[in-house]
Amino acid sequence: MGLNKREVKSMQKKVTFKSKDGVAKEFIASITEIDATPIEATTSQYLYAVKSVEINNQTVGLDMDDGFTDPISGQYFIAPDLN
Repeated sequence: MGLNKREVKSMQKKVTFKSKDGVAKEFIASITEIDATPIEATTSQYLYAVKSVEINNQTVGLDMDDGFTDPISGQYFIAPDLN
């Protein structure tokens, strides 16, 4: 089963992240949308991934565990699964 040409889009929106100790906080996140629709499909399918967050006009990238350290609070936050 093949895929249609993969279209990738980027967007920004507020996303709630949780810290390891359960604190929830909203950040403006850069999200990548990938068209993962199989060729034979009649409806579109997309995959979403958080790539970075914006904190005080600075872009903070996510590490390989899909998390980042908030430079203001020092807390480590983990990105939610958007799929």
